[in-house]
Amino acid sequence: MSQNIPQRWYLYVVKCSDDTLYAGVTTDLERRLKEHNASPRGAKYTRTRRPVELVYSCSYLSRSQAQRAEHKFKRLSKRQKLDVIHDVNREMKVGDLVKITRYGSRFAPDGTMGLIIEKLPIPEPKARYHQVYTVRCQNGHIARHANFCLELVK
Repeated sequence: MSQNIPQRWYLYVVKCSDDTLYAGVTTDLERRLKEHNASPRGAKYTRTRRPVELVYSCSYLSRSQAQRAEHKFKRLSKRQKLDVIHDVNREMKVGDLVKITRYGSRFAPDGTMGLIIEKLPIPEPKARYHQVYTVRCQNGHIARHANFCLELVK
C-alpha cells in the first residue's frame, strides 16, 4: 500500500441465513465476506449461519473510529439496526414526496409532507455525513433534512 494513501477501516454488517445480524470491522470487505462464508477464519458466530450477505458498510479513517462505530451499532436494538441499514440503502431523488419523521421544527414539524427540491452535496469525508435534502413543505416552508429524518411516501 502506498505511503500517501491512509488505510481505510470499515464497519460492516452481514445478514446471516437465520436473519440475524453480525457486525465487525475490517480493512478489506471482500476478503472478510469470503472468510465469513467459506473460511475457518470467519467469526465463530457466522460459521453456523452461512451463507452471509453484506447489508451495510461504512468507511472510517482509523481502526479506533471504526471500532467506536461498531460498539455504538451493537448497542442499538434490532429495529434501530434495521433502520440504519434501511436508511443507507434507500434512494431519494428530486421530486419525491416525503414525510418528515424526525427532528422537525416549529415551521415543519414531524409528520409534515413535502417534495424534495434539491439534493445537497455531501462534504468530505463522505463516510462521516448523511445525505441532506431541501424539502418544500405543504405549508410553503423550505426545510433541510438528512435522509434518516425523511420517509418516502409511496
